[in-house]
Amino acid sequence: MLTKHSLCYGLVRLTRPFQHEVHADKDLVSVFSSSSLFDLSRSLGSDLSGHCTDSLSTGQSIGYIRFTLMKPIQVVLFLALFVSAAAAQTPRGLFPGSDDIGHTKPGASAYDAATKSYRVTGGGADMWFAADDFHLTWVKLSGDVTLTADVAFTPQPAQPLAKAVLIVRQSLDPKSAYADVAIHADGHITLQWREKSGDPTKDLTAPEHKSTTLRLERKGDVFTAYARKPDGSLDPFASYTVPMTGDVYVGLGVCPHDANGLATAAFSNVKIDQPKH
Repeated sequence: MLTKHSLCYGLVRLTRPFQHEVHADKDLVSVFSSSSLFDLSRSLGSDLSGHCTDSLSTGQSIGYIRFTLMKPIQVVLFLALFVSAAAAQTPRGLFPGSDDIGHTKPGASAYDAATKSYRVTGGGADMWFAADDFHLTWVKLSGDVTLTADVAFTPQPAQPLAKAVLIVRQSLDPKSAYADVAIHADGHITLQWREKSGDPTKDLTAPEHKSTTLRLERKGDVFTAYARKPDGSLDPFASYTVPMTGDVYVGLGVCPHDANGLATAAFSNVKIDQPKH
């Protein structure tokens, strides 16, 4: 999401002027997350491409920019145009944050305000063992919380163990303690957890298969995973205690189970419920 504080590093190093094109097709993922502040690379001819970074907030890459060298104009004019375009902010729904966790190809998240749905694309080898590699769109919350969503891969991943998850994490560190309810590309559903930072991941499998509605509930330190049954009811198929303190990261994640690949899932009818105090 472009904001009024968005900056593109490296522009002053260009001695010839250029115009910009922001890719924001609703059918394409246009919001990126990257660990590098600005990655400017040459392509064929005089084209340049790179990621634009919100340097004054999270430092994450938030947009894909393409520059084309053209007839002389002032760089100041470009910057004025960029700030103008940046002022038109795209809403992010319930989840203001979006990050790649661990070692991944650049992932992305996009929010469709019309349908109130989320499209999350993630890279990474797995969410397993002592550390995770995936893409997460998140909100920081504290206390008890219930996250519910309908989940569908779009398209079906090549790897049967690709995962789309509803998750609560202590932090964005790859080794963080967490609990999630995960649907895999082959249809099996699990409650997964890492009890402490760096511990191995463990899981319990649901009797339901290919259920498209999932729920993760946190009460105190007890996490319960639900999957919708054929009769429409939500079945609490597993629970486990994972201690977490203070603010936690609640969100939607995708992992392709492929270090060199990407997978995408659509999350709709997303609800976050917390008890009123």
